[in-house]
Amino acid sequence: MKTLEVLFPQARRIIIRLLFTGTDTSLYMREIVRLSGLAVGTMQTELAKLRDVGLLEEWRDGNRLYFRANPKHPFYPELKAMAKKAAEDDQTGPEQAGVPVLGSEDPSDLDQHGGSIPESWAIQSEDVLNLGGF
Repeated sequence: MKTLEVLFPQARRIIIRLLFTGTDTSLYMREIVRLSGLAVGTMQTELAKLRDVGLLEEWRDGNRLYFRANPKHPFYPELKAMAKKAAEDDQTGPEQAGVPVLGSEDPSDLDQHGGSIPESWAIQSEDVLNLGGF
């Protein structure tokens, strides 16, 4: 059992991995839900908890609700380091698990992908299980 698996519930681990591994990564709610493979309600609850304690910033652009890690939060450096360490320790790595290494490509600009998640970001059912080990 991996350390972060004990420290954080699955949905929170996925959010931390998505939003804390890149630089200034912003994702909108439905994007996070699609990448996670989890239920909308589950992700809404976890995103709200992280937002409420100041770990995430939230803003709306039209009908999209965006989130990103708050670099001003005192725990930001530690969570970023933990997310990076967990990705390094993961045998498959974030790219192979279907989770983009955010910062290598701007996932908030989906216009270049026709408004949908690129094929390389697709999460298969076995990948979701892999994310559970984060």
